[in-house]
Amino acid sequence: MALGLKPEYLKDMGCFNIYGVACNYYPHCPQPELTLGARRHSDPSFLTILLQDQIGGLQVFNENQWIDVNPISGGLVVNIGDFLQVVSNDKLKSVDHTVAANVHATSRVSVACFFTGYATETQKPFGPIKELISEENPPVYREFLVGEYFSKYFSKELEGKSAGLKQFEI
Repeated sequence: MALGLKPEYLKDMGCFNIYGVACNYYPHCPQPELTLGARRHSDPSFLTILLQDQIGGLQVFNENQWIDVNPISGGLVVNIGDFLQVVSNDKLKSVDHTVAANVHATSRVSVACFFTGYATETQKPFGPIKELISEENPPVYREFLVGEYFSKYFSKELEGKSAGLKQFEI
């Protein structure tokens, strides 16, 4: 609805057909100054849904600063991924985030579900949804193969969106 498309449009596109689940365990880190936690990155997905325990550790980059995402009991965190940013032609933005080293005395656990949909088909052309493109709203990204994105994303250290999307901007 936020894109002005039919409610089932993204589902019919196959954006949520395939997903992966990652269970993360972060033991207590007695010297957090000697570790990085997870580096700054955005997700190679349409959506990521995260369940974090009450310890937390997720941080998002907003207005040039890192902000803690405080856990809410029974709550889920929903992040827009790079693929949704591309198909929406930048109407929706993926979020750069990181995970801080665990300074708490107890271990931390989180479970993430990455909805990658057809984006796992590496030879499939990928780009902004045609209905969202106009003379007033030209494409932000060129069409590209999903495999191009993944080869760049996984070929270097994660550095936020520069790890994936910038190379496809027009």
